[in-house]
Amino acid sequence: MVTLFGKEFSINSIKIIISKVKIESLSVDTFDKFENLQFLYFTDCEIVSWSEHAFDRLTSLKCLHMVDCKITSWSERIFDKLTSLKFLHIVNCGITSLPKQIFDKLT
Repeated sequence: MVTLFGKEFSINSIKIIISKVKIESLSVDTFDKFENLQFLYFTDCEIVSWSEHAFDRLTSLKCLHMVDCKITSWSERIFDKLTSLKFLHIVNCGITSLPKQIFDKLT
């Protein structure tokens, strides 16, 4: 079991839901033990910042869902390693612009 944002998760989890948590930052090692993770949901989280490599180890991730999160700055490399990503749902996150190349590595 791994503690993530105050909750316990199995390292074999394929789905993680994080809701109503103020997250100071997502670092490069936040999800490093969740290689099998396929679904990641953030709802009503105040994500202050994240590393451009925060999702690098989530190569099995199929769905990234972010609703009512406060992050407004996105690195153009944030999604580069998400080679299995099929569904990206971003709603009401305060985004006013995205880097031109942010989706270039997604197929």
